Amino acid sequence: MAAAESIWARGSNVEWCEAVAQPFRHSPHVAEFWNTISNAAFLVIGAVGLIRAWKSSWAILYTEAMLLVVGVGSCLFHSRRTWVGEVLDELPMSAMALGYLMCLDGRHVA
Repeated sequence: MAAAESIWARGSNVEWCEAVAQPFRHSPHVAEFWNTISNAAFLVIGAVGLIRAWKSSWAILYTEAMLLVVGVGSCLFHSRRTWVGEVLDELPMSAMALGYLMCLDGRHVA
């Protein structure tokens, strides 16, 4: 159990300007308030995209789902500034980029 607690407590590898200049300014529980709040756009757009893509190809559905995961991961990262939050922020972005590449499958004209 101690290993799991240390992973969640480990600090992130990067610090954005808001975290350096004014950490925890607006709330004692949220490190980067405006970066955290701005992730609501990912959640709304991802949910709308997921609904619209429901009967589309699995690649488009996957990409829209990853947009939601990016929103949640980025919110966790910017609110707590932990290493786990950083991984949950950056890894889904790469997975979403893979989804965009899958959407292009078969669209290249030789």
